[in-house]
Amino acid sequence: MFALSAVFQVAQAQKKVLAIYESCTVYTGMTQYNFKDAKTNAPIQVIVSNMPEKGMLVPEVPKNLIDPSKNLEGIPGENPRMVGKKFNISYNAKAEILKVTPIK
Repeated sequence: MFALSAVFQVAQAQKKVLAIYESCTVYTGMTQYNFKDAKTNAPIQVIVSNMPEKGMLVPEVPKNLIDPSKNLEGIPGENPRMVGKKFNISYNAKAEILKVTPIK
């Protein structure tokens, strides 16, 4: 019974938000992915460090959100094929983003 209770508490602690992918910006030490909440249109930023420190929470983000083109001039941006697509953004109890998952 304890294990069932613990699983229930974890399920309550996590939150998912339906979001729409808008853009991304690749910086030297991180990538910023920009979404908007599908219900409220509020902006959601998912920041992923390219050089995470030990113990740092790094959200899981699909690799195909960045433009895969080989003939880009300058830094890559968002993958145009993914802009406007829907994703679930999962949060932990501390409101930290854990994972971005595509809606199929």
